[in-house]
Amino acid sequence: MSTGEEDIFFPGELATLQNKAYTEKLIAAIQVLIDTDFNRLIQILYNVDIEEKQLKENLAKQAPQQAATIIAGMLIARQIQKIHTREKFKTDNHDSAEERW
Repeated sequence: MSTGEEDIFFPGELATLQNKAYTEKLIAAIQVLIDTDFNRLIQILYNVDIEEKQLKENLAKQAPQQAATIIAGMLIARQIQKIHTREKFKTDNHDSAEERW
């Protein structure tokens, strides 16, 4: 995976995920993968942990031309969920080193 691909599909900051310009770049990158390397897109969705059943349901509700936009929305939502989960567990304070283990 190239560094640029990591940056676009796996950003680590909430501000990036909520940026409209990022969303547009992500939609464009997904569309390229739909058109040229669908297997790579599937691999990325698996790595990000996008639920296949939910993806299929969401895609079935919309026109095929909206696929990249739907996938981008799901990727962003999942990454935001992961960031919130990390923050929650990072800020949990424990009284002793033994409890942290």
